[in-house]
Amino acid sequence: MNPLLTALRATARFLLSPVRFLRDIFSRVYRKSILVNASEAGAVVGQKASGLISQEFDAVSGDVVPVERSEPSLEAAPGGILFRMMAKPQMSEQTASELSLSTAKIYQRRAELFYEDAINIMPPGGLFYEEVERAHVQRALSVNKAIGAQTVAIVSALEEGAAPVEQEVPGERVSVDKRFSDTNEQFREIFNTNSRRLMFYYVPALFSLLLAYLYLFPMALFDSGRTIFDGIVRSELGAVSLGAAEFGPILVAVIVISLVYVLYQWPYRVSQQIIALNVNNYISQKFGRMSQHFQVAKRQALNVERSARIRDAERLKDDAGTWTVSYNWIAMRLMFCELLIRNTLFQIRRNTMLYKLGGVVLCFTLAGGLLMMQALVPSHMFDTGRVPVELWFVEVLSVTLLFVIVIYGLVIRRPFDVVRQSFDERGWHRFNSIRLDSTVAEHVGEDKLQIITFRDRNRME
Repeated sequence: MNPLLTALRATARFLLSPVRFLRDIFSRVYRKSILVNASEAGAVVGQKASGLISQEFDAVSGDVVPVERSEPSLEAAPGGILFRMMAKPQMSEQTASELSLSTAKIYQRRAELFYEDAINIMPPGGLFYEEVERAHVQRALSVNKAIGAQTVAIVSALEEGAAPVEQEVPGERVSVDKRFSDTNEQFREIFNTNSRRLMFYYVPALFSLLLAYLYLFPMALFDSGRTIFDGIVRSELGAVSLGAAEFGPILVAVIVISLVYVLYQWPYRVSQQIIALNVNNYISQKFGRMSQHFQVAKRQALNVERSARIRDAERLKDDAGTWTVSYNWIAMRLMFCELLIRNTLFQIRRNTMLYKLGGVVLCFTLAGGLLMMQALVPSHMFDTGRVPVELWFVEVLSVTLLFVIVIYGLVIRRPFDVVRQSFDERGWHRFNSIRLDSTVAEHVGEDKLQIITFRDRNRME
């Protein structure tokens, strides 16, 4: 490594050590306050989410079973200092013990919607492809589709020999994955909003303070015609000293850069990290429950004939088909949920890069506006003639370029790393971990083996 670069980095770390110390102190207080706000809002969402299941009569099994009702809208995110926060997402996915035949039939009807729906070869027009892909994934998960009630014939248990009576069985009002889709939308919106505030609003606003200083006090850049870049003078003993005229803009620049550094490291990164960790925990829990549902449906499909008799052949046929389609659909849901996450993270990363580029353009636009203002309304500090206007123009552009390089190139270098460090996809129960191919092969192979065994046994008898 270049020794000069190493020395500059060490000097910068030494000068910023008080700022880092203050950042560490305030970040602890800020993190604690945010966690309290998020947990309070999450508790409210949890109270609403706990009422998603209602008890209704299932005419298929003849039992009172849980049927999902419409989910409430997501709770408004709690307010934060300078940046928005996101309420902790609450789980609405059923546990493995709650997976019943009635729920499996709902999954089967969701699968029918997916397999019957043709892919739109001529998608609607859009500027970005990821918006079209997101709409396709949401349509595949049928997040905005409700399953209509079924009309089935049942026999009253109170009267012997009574004729079958048609009764309407309530369906699913909203897809079980709608909350997951809405959570991804809210995550993307809040994360992009915070990035836009930092890179497109706050940083250019702080930079405008530096430009205002350069406009109001242009003499600070000069000392008898010397610019800030050759304002370092040497005394008769050879020691380096900095003139008072050059110390002003340097001090203002250090203050502005320090404010941006603290703003990025303290409220921005802390807020984004808490949001990403909460979403990561939510995804991990949902994928874990979906994997458990897959194992339960798989086990039911493999063992559905164990307790059945020949008189229950029709019911056995329907139940076996229901459980088989259910575990296939659960696997497809898991794959589409992963695609939805990838789509969300791609948009976050793309928009973060665009916000950085927009901030750079805005900083140069502010500098150009300042130069135009000087050309139209000259500052009174230029009246003495000691300040060359042309050289001042070069100074402003040089300061702008240096500011952009330091802030957007060094301080805010990789803002998306907050998500990468917070998301632990290796700990998720993902689509590839459930091995749908092995499950199908085991299921079909086991059934064929039983068929051959009973056939040969009957031949021997």
